[in-house]
Amino acid sequence: MKRPQGRAVSMLHAVPAVAWAAGIWALSATPDPPGAGLGVLPHLDKAAHVGLFLVQAGLLRLAGLGAGASFVAASAWGAIDEWHQSYVPGRDPSLGDLAADAIGAVLGANLVEWVARLGGARR
Repeated sequence: MKRPQGRAVSMLHAVPAVAWAAGIWALSATPDPPGAGLGVLPHLDKAAHVGLFLVQAGLLRLAGLGAGASFVAASAWGAIDEWHQSYVPGRDPSLGDLAADAIGAVLGANLVEWVARLGGARR
């Protein structure tokens, strides 16, 4: 995967990842996030965590970070997210959520590369 050239280009590529992280922070600051009361399927929130952090790590990859750095950065944001929730009324930190964040992060950190390889193989 090609990395962006130049500092300005790198910073521009980071905007979606930073915006996504801000969105995660905003959701974490909400005492009653969207879909929290559905209770349709047990642990449905874990799927949401996987999806949120899959996108976060994928955006970090597209910003130019390597797979390992994207995984670490997205997982660290997951840990910060769980800590943040400990201060929000009605929210609790969870090791299960943190594990789901890490699963999403490892998938997202590698998904960009997998998709790029599939695209290259079809040419």
